[in-house]
Parts: sequence; structure tokens; C-alpha cells
Amino acid sequence: MEVKDRIILALDVSNLREANALINELRPYVGIFKIGPILLRPLLYEGKWVEFLRKASEMGISLFIDEKLCHSPEVLRNTVDYYNFPPIKMFTIQASSDIDIQS
Repeated sequence: MEVKDRIILALDVSNLREANALINELRPYVGIFKIGPILLRPLLYEGKWVEFLRKASEMGISLFIDEKLCHSPEVLRNTVDYYNFPPIKMFTIQASSDIDIQS
């Protein structure tokens, strides 16, 4: 494991231009880039999410989606299926819920 593989950088910016600038500058030093709601929501609403994932995959970078999912079991299953492809390596599920996600 390389040192960079232990580094996760939060892309807490609100637009794709800033995110791409950080990725291009820091990808030699960062193993995983974290995408949280600050960037995820604009990407989804502006229809740029799939393009972003395609470019990330082409660049060989890994992503961590930090959305803190807390929904019904069916929504969680569908979301896990949606997030289960490269370049996404990790995502969060909020565990402090009264919903039984194993149903």
C-alpha cells in the first residue's frame, strides 16, 4: 500500500470546476476523494453526476460517497446497487436509525 492510499481528501466545494481543479492538482498524492452533499447535490441536480463518474473512472481515481444514507430497506438496496461500480470504493449508511435495513 502506498502512502497516498491512506489519504482521503474531502471535495467540499459546490461546483464541478473547483472539484476538477483539486482532483487534477492533488491526484498524485490522494488515494480517495470524498464527495459529500455539498458537491453531490449540484452534480445530481445539474445532470453532471454520470459524466463526473465516467471521468473519474477514466482518470483512475477512487471516490468515497459520504451521503449518510438513512432510508427504507428498499431504497437502501437500490442505492447500494447504484453505488456499486467503479470508481466508487466506499459510501456511508447512517446506522443510528430505527429502520431495520436487513428486512
